[in-house]
Amino acid sequence: MYPRTLRRLAAALALGAVLPAGARAQDGLQHQTIAELHTFVSAAADSSVLNPGNAAELGGVTTALRLYPAAELRRGLFKVRADARFAAPLLNAEGSRGSAELQEGYVGVALGDAAYLAAGRQRLGWGTGFIWNPTRIDAEKDPLRTSSRLRGIDAVRLEYAFGGATLNLLAAAPDVLRAESSRDLLYAARLETRVAGVATSLSAVNPGRADWRMGWDFSAAADRFTVYGEGTLRGASALSVVDAAGTTVQRGEGARVLGAHHDVVLGTLLSVSARWSGLVEYQYRSDAWSGAEYRRFVDGLPRSGRLYDALGPGRHRVFGMVKMAGGEGAWGVALKGFADPVSGTWLLSPSFETAGTRFRAEVSPQIFLDRDAVSPYRARTQVIVSAFF
Repeated sequence: MYPRTLRRLAAALALGAVLPAGARAQDGLQHQTIAELHTFVSAAADSSVLNPGNAAELGGVTTALRLYPAAELRRGLFKVRADARFAAPLLNAEGSRGSAELQEGYVGVALGDAAYLAAGRQRLGWGTGFIWNPTRIDAEKDPLRTSSRLRGIDAVRLEYAFGGATLNLLAAAPDVLRAESSRDLLYAARLETRVAGVATSLSAVNPGRADWRMGWDFSAAADRFTVYGEGTLRGASALSVVDAAGTTVQRGEGARVLGAHHDVVLGTLLSVSARWSGLVEYQYRSDAWSGAEYRRFVDGLPRSGRLYDALGPGRHRVFGMVKMAGGEGAWGVALKGFADPVSGTWLLSPSFETAGTRFRAEVSPQIFLDRDAVSPYRARTQVIVSAFF
């Protein structure tokens, strides 16, 4: 479990279709719908070497409407949960179409007091990282909230509690429509426990296969201070490399992968008072770009920019945030920042949010700073207005 302070901060900053907490153990039907109006105002960087002269015609104002209905039904030992995402472009979204997606939909049954079985699309929530989650096997987190919510993974999961520990076993299909045999499935196990007051877990994915992965995470909390971390050791990588000609190549498209790769996240959360809090999170990815690879990428622009990572392609990345909340959570201001020292990329985002019983509004300007003028954007502002039903 996340430490209480980390859960509180995550709930204040990330929005999802969460059913009323106190009602989850009761029989009956619970439901909620969130309607979000997303407006993006962006200014292109004319000096960008990735998009010289704004050849891609970026920038302007776009607006989209998103609906997130969710429902949960409990009857005795059984639970059924479903939530979906519907999106419709409203303004200046040429070429964009409406979309619909089932983000979570599963049936669960309690097998006595210690075991639980669930089948269907479900969010697993592995890991302790606030921004980066290398141990996750379902959707990646969305640190800039361009999509707001995560799609679960199609899986059969068995959870068993014993002696202060919890064991999760699952078989999953990351792309269930294309799975043709058991070789297309993903097998994983996760053991959660607490040692000397530190919550920790170990996980294994696809043992004995080329895309194997071992993971760990931990979190330790005091009254106002939380330290957390996670990491993976993997036999394969999905990141891109930069060849001698300066062209980005997706791994698996002729790029050779040597040895295992590891990914480490370390973070700390400080709750100074009921109003003030701060967070710093660091990530290291051994298979991301080195300084030499990044120079080859820049020298090959714009043709090499096919797989550019806007939040920093380098092996080292840092996220920091300072937040002040007021009025018993009715409003809050924050300053968030991403930094990649390898590429010299910075993203600064001051934000303001206000919330009531049935609504929430957030304004998040984003300022892009990068040493080599790579970013196609100079600035971007995101406005999200939400209503709860």
